[in-house]
Amino acid sequence: MPPAGQVPAAPRPAVAAATPTFTPLTAPRPRATGGQIAIAVITSVLVVLFAITTLMAAGIYSLKSKDLTETQEELTTVQQELQEAQEATK
Repeated sequence: MPPAGQVPAAPRPAVAAATPTFTPLTAPRPRATGGQIAIAVITSVLVVLFAITTLMAAGIYSLKSKDLTETQEELTTVQQELQEAQEATK
C-alpha cells in the first residue's frame, strides 16, 4: 500500500513484441470478385461516354463559332455592297 495521497502503481501490462509482418512479393493476390469487375467495366464505359460527349460538344461549339464568323463576314460584305449601291444612286 502506498503512502496516503499517492496513486497506487498500476501493474505494467505485458508489452507485445513489435514484430511486423511483411507480405512477400511472391504472395498470391486475392482475385477480383465479379462485382468489382462489373463496377470497373461500368465506370470505364461511363468515362468513355463522357469523353465522347465532351469532344462532340466542343466540336459543335467550334462549328457554330466558325459559322458565326462566316456569317459576320458575309454580312460585312453585303453591307459594303449596299453602301456602294446607295452611293451610286446619289
